[in-house]
Amino acid sequence: EAGTATNAVGGKTLAGKATGNTAEAAGGNVMNLKGAQSASGLVQENHAKITAGTVGTAVGAESANGAAAGNDVTITGGTVTGSLKGAKSAGKAVKNTVEVKGGNLSGASVMGAEAAGDADSNSVTISAATTANAIVGAVSTAGNAEHNTVNITADVTGNIMGAQASGAASQNVINIENATVTGNVTGGSGAVTADNIINLKGATVRGDVVGGTAGDTGNTLAVRYSA
Repeated sequence: EAGTATNAVGGKTLAGKATGNTAEAAGGNVMNLKGAQSASGLVQENHAKITAGTVGTAVGAESANGAAAGNDVTITGGTVTGSLKGAKSAGKAVKNTVEVKGGNLSGASVMGAEAAGDADSNSVTISAATTANAIVGAVSTAGNAEHNTVNITADVTGNIMGAQASGAASQNVINIENATVTGNVTGGSGAVTADNIINLKGATVRGDVVGGTAGDTGNTLAVRYSA
């Protein structure tokens, strides 16, 4: 018989670093799935995996008062109803990832990372058909979000954004190849949005395509045909 859990956490610490932990949902119902959680330290290289069952929210790792680096969430089966985040951090978030290889997102939101500080070099990769509330490379609520990437190689229903920030959302990249996006595609949304790149190769976008919402310089839209 399938089990039920409110919180499923691979590793948890009240003070200090949380590294190399894994939490997996392979059936049943989990409200909150976290690879690791720290109250006041760095969370690094932790993993959350969804292969079956139903999950409300999943995050590779979360730090309430520290940075997050190199954490990831992968879904290959099952259903997520709330959100997928590579990491959630009260500080800086660097090189966290989300991969959607299968399963059902049921309109969930997807973020490579969510940080109160700067969010840099995070990524989202979608290789299975997805219906999402929104797909964002990274979100910074009180800093900059730069050098983040979104890769799409399967049909997506929902809006896609390279990064969103209260500060600069610049130098982010969106790659969409041989896929149809039913929604808007935006390179960056922030106080400054410069040098974002959107690459469309054999892609169809049924919505607006915008390099940056602040209208700064250096944003690029490259459209290519692929047989």
